Amino acid sequence: MMRKMRQLRINPDWALGRDKAQWILRRRSGTRWRDIAFISSTKHVLARCMHENDGPAHDDQNILNSLPNAFAEWTGHATKTTAADESPASTPDTAQAEIDRY
Repeated sequence: MMRKMRQLRINPDWALGRDKAQWILRRRSGTRWRDIAFISSTKHVLARCMHENDGPAHDDQNILNSLPNAFAEWTGHATKTTAADESPASTPDTAQAEIDRY
């Protein structure tokens, strides 16, 4: 049985999902969502995957700004940065709240 994936809708045809191990870049194909890329490292790699797969260029920066620098930071498995290094828009809680909305 397939469970519904929580995802952050980038636009009507693109979304960013996640599981315990990685971000999942998804694209709508008809009425279904297709997984395009699996990224467990950094948002720099996520940005590259979005670009390489003709992702929504004008929406990329807004999505990337809401994410921490690495997936491990988002899940709390990496060393925390200092408060001076972390902006409110890039905390794991902010990005998770956005994904949980959908």
